[in-house]
Amino acid sequence: GLRALVARELYLDPKKFPPRVQLNKVTNLKTGLVDPEDYAKKTGGTEDAQGGASFDSVLSSAYTRYQARLRAAHALDFDDIIMTTVHLLQAFPAVAEHYRRRFRHILVDEYQDTNHAKYQLVKDLAGTGPDAGHPHALPAGELTVVGGSDQSIYAFRGATIRNILEFEKDYPQARTS
Repeated sequence: GLRALVARELYLDPKKFPPRVQLNKVTNLKTGLVDPEDYAKKTGGTEDAQGGASFDSVLSSAYTRYQARLRAAHALDFDDIIMTTVHLLQAFPAVAEHYRRRFRHILVDEYQDTNHAKYQLVKDLAGTGPDAGHPHALPAGELTVVGGSDQSIYAFRGATIRNILEFEKDYPQARTS
């Protein structure tokens, strides 16, 4: 697939830079809403203990190339679907307002298994995201979440129990039962 093509283009040694490990890290970056440009700034050409390219530096190159290949194909991978939507809603307030008007009621099942990207998407769609305090902002939508802190099973996929544990802090007007 595309990931294997990128690994071959960068001449990556699969023993030193296992594709599965890189794929998992890219998934974690995307669910954390970290795009290739931000990751490249963060890693900035780091080296490993032997003076070679560090895993983070190699991953940054692979992530950048992978995203460029996806863009050239006018494609998104699964993790891009939410990350791209969040970036779109945050970059274009008129688009965000359009969808907030259209979806006034939001239901999230298994909220304890949401990752950062899903958490931010919910906040943006509900109208409690970054531009919520704008004087002409639409009032927050009706948000209902279902879940339990003792049921979280997807931490390995980036889900964070913090989302449900701090729900009442994030949404002080909420009623819980």
